[in-house]
Amino acid sequence: MVNNIVYSSAIDGQGNKWFGTKTGISKFDDISWTTYTKYSGLANNCVQSIAIDAQNNKWFGTWGGGISKFDGTSWVTYDTTNGLSSNNVLAIAIDAKGNKWIGTYDKGVTKFDGTNWNTYSTTEGLVTNTIYSIAFDVQGNEWFGTDKGVLKMTDKKLDIESIDNNEFFNLFPNPATNTITIQTGDNAKYVLKLNNLQGQTVITKNVTFTNSYSLDLSSIDNGIYFLTLQNEKEQVVRKVVVQK
Repeated sequence: MVNNIVYSSAIDGQGNKWFGTKTGISKFDDISWTTYTKYSGLANNCVQSIAIDAQNNKWFGTWGGGISKFDGTSWVTYDTTNGLSSNNVLAIAIDAKGNKWIGTYDKGVTKFDGTNWNTYSTTEGLVTNTIYSIAFDVQGNEWFGTDKGVLKMTDKKLDIESIDNNEFFNLFPNPATNTITIQTGDNAKYVLKLNNLQGQTVITKNVTFTNSYSLDLSSIDNGIYFLTLQNEKEQVVRKVVVQK
């Protein structure tokens, strides 16, 4: 493994395991490991997301470098010069028609059909431009996990529906370094927990908000975490990226 800080993973049609890390990609065929970095053709070494299309091409979303497509032999990079809205890519998903949906940290979501690029941001009705995760239901609707809850996009009408149970719960900056500010619209008391991808709780405390709270992350390793605020009335979960 090229790095123990793993942001993403996927399994291809041959059963190979692909892992996106802070410093490149590791491929595991159940016997040996292969590493791919910028020197191999990858756009940038910090790989936040992976998707595999029907032709077994691998699509890697990188932080700062846009997207890299790898067919097993050659690499192609797509970035803002091609039509991608931002080079800071957090999520990639491929729908039933083969369209690539790219969630970015700061410029909404971009759809790529192989030829055309279309971006949806707050201008088109998104409540935020930070897209952490993407999924599709059987009706063909797109679902986006964001820093302000869940968004549902009906592709035919491009109707945006916010399903956030607390629209005033904001995190910034995210990715964070040594601190992250949690902003709420009330002064309620919450139990705060920060869990890693293995489900282990690395921070837990009782917090009384006065609109905002600064959480110390100086002892937290780089990686992806889930921050939960819970009281008797509600529970809200947000994805946190720690990148020092």
